[in-house]
Amino acid sequence: VSLVRAPPTTGSATGSPTRSATASVVESSAGSAAGSAAGSSAESAPPWRWDALSSRLIFRPGLKGAVFGATRQTFSECVGRGLFGLPKSRSEMVRQVSAAREDTILFLFNFSTREMHGIFKASGPAGFPLHPRAWLPGVWSDKLQAETEPPRNKPSGVTMFLAQLPVERIGPPLPALSERGFRSLMEYEGSSNKFGLTLGGRQVEGLVTLFVEAARASR
Repeated sequence: VSLVRAPPTTGSATGSPTRSATASVVESSAGSAAGSAAGSSAESAPPWRWDALSSRLIFRPGLKGAVFGATRQTFSECVGRGLFGLPKSRSEMVRQVSAAREDTILFLFNFSTREMHGIFKASGPAGFPLHPRAWLPGVWSDKLQAETEPPRNKPSGVTMFLAQLPVERIGPPLPALSERGFRSLMEYEGSSNKFGLTLGGRQVEGLVTLFVEAARASR
């Protein structure tokens, strides 16, 4: 079992610790006790939990992660459609993520703002592609949360991002992380601003902890 320490809880007037905002965020993403009583499945819970005695997140062993990319033009479609994609050259990476999707935590990096968004998981197997028109200009409607039909005399073409994975959030939306905040966790290519898209267990645990801390600070 992997443990990551979170910020200390605040003591109550009697000296016993109150439940921290960090714990609330983690429990919210895991599903509340009421949700469990209503019959939510164990599969819907994230692979970590808050341990009040040690003030730590406890992670399930064997986790790995992956980062997908977006821009200002494609971010809302990625989230609204519940679809992440990479170029065909990254097909093998997406196949590996799909094959190990029960143990893989996903993040979405906005290249325009240099911010990381999370936390996500695959909701089904990958496709090459699943949606041929994804991320083409003018195809996705944020208002309708659906594709629009192209004019009959003007075919819209096929997306450049053929390696696609359906996704869903783990828990509620959390505040984005600035690159400065998570830079130390990533493996950059020399002096460039490019980092590896596949993540090891420690990187996943570090990013999840940063998201929880950011949510705690925003409350």
